[in-house]
Amino acid sequence: MGKIKYLGILIDIKLKFNEHIKYITERCTKLVNALSKSARISWGLKHEALKTIYDGGILLKLLYAGPVWIECINNECNKVKYVRVQRIISLRIAKSYHTISHKALRILTEITLIHMKVQEVATQYNITTGINTQKYRIDKAETPINWLHPADVVSVNDTKDEGEENWWNNFTDGRMNKKGVASWFAVFAGKVLAEKLKFKLDDLCSNNQAQQLAIVKALEALEM
Repeated sequence: MGKIKYLGILIDIKLKFNEHIKYITERCTKLVNALSKSARISWGLKHEALKTIYDGGILLKLLYAGPVWIECINNECNKVKYVRVQRIISLRIAKSYHTISHKALRILTEITLIHMKVQEVATQYNITTGINTQKYRIDKAETPINWLHPADVVSVNDTKDEGEENWWNNFTDGRMNKKGVASWFAVFAGKVLAEKLKFKLDDLCSNNQAQQLAIVKALEALEM
């Protein structure tokens, strides 16, 4: 007793949401175990099919109503439960043995840490609904109708003649220190500053990821 279920969320009297985390992870674990019967290492469902099932089914269940219970994911006990579910489905996707590390699994399957994904969903919700009034630029996946056609390519026709000042120069950097992880870039048209931006990354990101993001964002700025 002491809890109710409303719109698929288990709400306890102290609003801890521990029971909801337990309920969701147990359901997802049962789904993965049932799926495992058709996803053995050497036969059964292929990597692509399992990844689609994870992205379109299991992940959505794990993230459901994330902005409501986001704070409880910081509880180490709840985080472990979520990571355990992600690990068992990652083992099936990667067709790997249980001795493989979870970090290696994430690289092989290209799956983001589940608690980082929950934080991402909650942050996007707060920004899009106006709860968070700070100005953010968020990368969102383009729908297929907006994808660039393969026949359309970006061409750069600039040529650097001697004495000509109208030339693009990019300066990028990324760093990780005690204050966190961040990257930034500056684009100059000749000697004129055309664009500059800074980006705050999650503390779990590496220095290399920060540097790579700065390069990508600088290239995106040139295309605009």
